[in-house]
Amino acid sequence: MAPVKPHTATYEKREERINLALAKRHKENVPFKQLALEFNIPRTTLKDRAYGGATHKEAHAHQQKLPPSAEKALEDWCKQPDDWGIAPHMDLFEAMALVLAEQRAVEENNPELAKLGKHWIANFLNRHLTLAAKYSAQVYQQWAMANNVQSLRDNFHTLQRLLRKHGFQSNDIYTMDEREFVVGYSAKSKLICHHG
Repeated sequence: MAPVKPHTATYEKREERINLALAKRHKENVPFKQLALEFNIPRTTLKDRAYGGATHKEAHAHQQKLPPSAEKALEDWCKQPDDWGIAPHMDLFEAMALVLAEQRAVEENNPELAKLGKHWIANFLNRHLTLAAKYSAQVYQQWAMANNVQSLRDNFHTLQRLLRKHGFQSNDIYTMDEREFVVGYSAKSKLICHHG
């Protein structure tokens, strides 16, 4: 299982408290001082946010190597193969992120943007709570534990839905053992997949 992300979870809870406090102020016109005590948020933060101030994430988005739109595309790119049952390996994920960073560096004529930092992947995962890094052994163990009638039925319903959606015919389907197909990866490598 992926490690718990305490800082990000705390940030999300804090944002939720800020939104609740602002909603209460809008509804009941409660003073900022009282809201600050009740929701444990600094009064100045509540005032700033009430008058259009940006969230921490929004205020620092310009400091990220990839713009939010590219990060969203990367997140979606990770989710799709995971939905298909073949989550991308960490090195493939990093290569895709580097391609996006290099494109941005060329567009903005800034070669410094082409490099990702040492902790970029960990920070990316902290910004995108729906994704997590897991070892493939964990994923294979989850697959083995999911080998029950209801799970298999759900998977076949999903397969049928995708076949209809994309217009695939039954003669377009081939079967193979993906572990044999992905040559060069060890039995225990890191994958980027859905959190949980």
